[in-house]
Amino acid sequence: MAERLSRNLAAALRCDPAGLILLALVGTLVALRLMAPWITSADPTATDFANMLLPPSLAHPLGTDDFGRDVFARLLYGGQASLSIAAIAVLVVTAIGVTVGITAGYFGGAVDILLTKVIDVLLAFPRLILAIAVAALMGGGMVPLIIAVSAVAWPAYARIIRAFTLQIRQEGYVLAARTMGTPAWKVLIHHIALNLIGPILVLAMLDLGSLILSISALSFLGLGVAPPQPEWGAMLNEGRAMM
Repeated sequence: MAERLSRNLAAALRCDPAGLILLALVGTLVALRLMAPWITSADPTATDFANMLLPPSLAHPLGTDDFGRDVFARLLYGGQASLSIAAIAVLVVTAIGVTVGITAGYFGGAVDILLTKVIDVLLAFPRLILAIAVAALMGGGMVPLIIAVSAVAWPAYARIIRAFTLQIRQEGYVLAARTMGTPAWKVLIHHIALNLIGPILVLAMLDLGSLILSISALSFLGLGVAPPQPEWGAMLNEGRAMM
């Protein structure tokens, strides 16, 4: 199964240049974050009130903020929170969306109607507004932030995966497996889910940027990562008074 998953993933990347480009972009952002200790030696949380609001220089390529903290270091390390939360949220959203979408598309009937209605209701609300409501209800922090962005993102995944499942379940190999009495869970995993690797990968990569923006927006509103830990949205909020 792992070998087949690897083959499907490699084939999806070869057949979809957009997915490959998006994967390379995400890899670059992750690499910059991992290389941050070698790119700069500045502590992103260290304050220096004697050197507040300095202009860009060799010591501080992007200057310092109103607490004397190095902005370049905070920019690099700020990606840790944004990318980490977004990566976890993508995994959670993909797991929920794929499970619901495949279940609705494969079984049909009352199950499909019920799940589709739930998806339609959630999609009727503006995504960011609903995320703000969930985050505000649960309070700030990393875990509530992950739950908030995941709770509003999975319905879009489920609807798309459901549409693909409706097509795949009519394929000959799926009908043959069902005729032979293959258990439903095996059909769902081996014959449907593994053949959706390409669309799932592209969907996740395309949505990663939206999730990062949502995370930054919530942090900008004070519903995200607690200071002084750097995070891109929180940094925008902190620097707003200086503009």
